[in-house]
Amino acid sequence: MFPSDDLQPITIVLPLLYKDMVKGKIKLWYVEEEPPTLVQPGQQLLSIETEVRVYSIPVPPTITVPYRVKQLFKRAGDEVAVGEDLVLLEPA
Repeated sequence: MFPSDDLQPITIVLPLLYKDMVKGKIKLWYVEEEPPTLVQPGQQLLSIETEVRVYSIPVPPTITVPYRVKQLFKRAGDEVAVGEDLVLLEPA
């Protein structure tokens, strides 16, 4: 059995980046659906603008092997609420 056999797709949501955060606006994606970007652990996925500042959102530390971008749920310029889906990643 290969290690990737146990891996499941993962949906990345907008995390709460500071107390009282409600939403943000996607400033820039660093990944693409087509052709699908292969993302590595710790790689930056997007930058999000909030009332406080611009934050970079990386691949979560729970991902320790390469994944591929399957779907972007939002586009640059879109507003997104905390907890809302951003991107679907699937095992590479």
